[in-house]
Amino acid sequence: MLRRSFTDTALQYSVVAGGDENIITEEYGFIGGGFRNSVDGAYGAVTGGYKNEALSNYGTILGGFLNVVTGRFATVAGGARNNARGRFSYAAGYKADAKGDNTAAFGFSGETCATSMPNQIAFCADSVRVNPLPSRAGGETDVGWVFSSPMIVSIHAMAGSHIMLLLSLIHI
Repeated sequence: MLRRSFTDTALQYSVVAGGDENIITEEYGFIGGGFRNSVDGAYGAVTGGYKNEALSNYGTILGGFLNVVTGRFATVAGGARNNARGRFSYAAGYKADAKGDNTAAFGFSGETCATSMPNQIAFCADSVRVNPLPSRAGGETDVGWVFSSPMIVSIHAMAGSHIMLLLSLIHI
């Protein structure tokens, strides 16, 4: 289906596949569905969700609620209230804010999770667990990793021993 902009000018190669009140204002845009989503950059895409905005060229939002992409070639993978502002930036989860170029933000703590400089990854969560890897013999290894704060890495052995390592990081 050929979608028309507010000025009623035909936009070639733009498609709104479904949903309601979705708007594309640049050529080569795509909206899969949802409600009140917008694509305002050439080659932008929103696959669905509610009030998502792909405002830059080549910006992509895979779905969710109130996500915004303003950086060229940036992506919001889904979730709610995320921003991908820098070129080649990536945001996912809740209130993730990838501010600079070549950044990624993963918000899983309920608070705003923002990058503070280019070429940075921000991962915000109360704790992170990396499950044990399979051993060469086919069973699980006896060690898994748990990151319980920005300053401490815990190594939990399944046999019950506990080792704490202090990282050489400065919490800002």
